[in-house]
Amino acid sequence: MEQNVQSSCYSMVRGLKVVLASIGLSSNNPALLNVLPYLDPIQMEEQARIWTIFTAIRAVEEVPFGPGMDGYIHIFDSTDALPEIMATPDRLMISGDISGYERDLDANPSAKRYSLFGNGGILTKFAYTLLERCHDMLSFHATSMYDEDSNEMYVIVGPPGAGKTVMMLEGTLRRGYKIFATEMTHVHFTDRGATFHKGSLYDNVRVRTVADDYPEAQEVLGIKDLRPEKEGEAKIGVSFTRVQTRDDVIVNPKMNWLFPRIEAESTQAIFTKIRGRDVLAKMLYENASEMIVRPRLYYGRLPLSLIDYPHSSAHRLQLCQRLVRDTVTSQSLSIFAGANSCMAGVE
Repeated sequence: MEQNVQSSCYSMVRGLKVVLASIGLSSNNPALLNVLPYLDPIQMEEQARIWTIFTAIRAVEEVPFGPGMDGYIHIFDSTDALPEIMATPDRLMISGDISGYERDLDANPSAKRYSLFGNGGILTKFAYTLLERCHDMLSFHATSMYDEDSNEMYVIVGPPGAGKTVMMLEGTLRRGYKIFATEMTHVHFTDRGATFHKGSLYDNVRVRTVADDYPEAQEVLGIKDLRPEKEGEAKIGVSFTRVQTRDDVIVNPKMNWLFPRIEAESTQAIFTKIRGRDVLAKMLYENASEMIVRPRLYYGRLPLSLIDYPHSSAHRLQLCQRLVRDTVTSQSLSIFAGANSCMAGVE
């Protein structure tokens, strides 16, 4: 298979690094390896978009392509090719009229999320799996905030719609916390202990959340326009770079695990302590599995579920158990509240 990577079928190659995972890309269509502005951080900062990779991860670093990378994605672009993704632990073989599928997305910003390089795309799903398999790194679907004075990390864990963004706005705008990750929180163990790597600094925020609940966000975060990219869209891309942590890597912070269910109109505020390490480890395991195990349909044509490797579930659970065991937890809470009370019971 290594020889196939270098074969004339794939006329263009590119090496990328996502957090710690090195990924080699190859294609018979060079344009597919640099589809702008999916991977352009300058364009993203000029105009934050809801679908680019930077609302999922912080950066994509260019690295040399070659043998021994953590994984490879091979893209065969042809109108005659069967739409298909074939997956092994370290390789994805993608075929179909990929360039045509990209053109079909031009009028639908939300659908661009589920493409090669969208924030819920093929590259990110593969990267989370490689980080876990090759680097023992957990990737939680979680927002993270940091109190630099007390060395406290607040990790807000939950699926889409749980209320992570609301709690992030509350923490940064009204408590003075700094943003460490808006969407995915990455942690592994080094000889220094639990090591967290800064995640995305952009988030997709509901226009109503800013306009109705956090109007100060426009000035603090520098939001220039509350109009969505396309009429009818509920969210806009927002940069949190102005309120990010000064450090890109944080080692052994005191942990605050928050599992919200925020309902905007709720007048209740219920904060329940999560009791027992086993319960917390189970909840973290379920969340760390979300982006890896969840089935996706890319371009509305290319299905991909779990990119499995031997003992993957047991490996993930062991990592979560170690994280709970070997870090200091200040508090772990299940939260049911409205937007204005979402942090009221958080110490």
